[in-house]
Amino acid sequence: YLAENVNFVKQSIERYCPKISVIYGGASYLLFLNAEKLGMDDEELASFFIKDAQLGLSPGLQYGPGGEKHMRINVGCPRSVLVQAMENLKSAYSTLSV
Repeated sequence: YLAENVNFVKQSIERYCPKISVIYGGASYLLFLNAEKLGMDDEELASFFIKDAQLGLSPGLQYGPGGEKHMRINVGCPRSVLVQAMENLKSAYSTLSV
């Protein structure tokens, strides 16, 4: 189930948010979203994901050096939650001038 959730998020982001890439270590239910190409600083990035996309993601800065311009998403949840999350992200992303 987790592997399918990982694939669902990866495919959704690749399709609808091409300037965001997914980093998956392969052994967990956590993914990092690399949003460097959006051209936002860390504060703007957190605001975009948390306020604009209404997603309760964790800023990558919490995890130390190398976490800049990344956000962490937990895919260990029901698929319906991820479907809504990806719809929110798709909608917020479409308002960006990227």
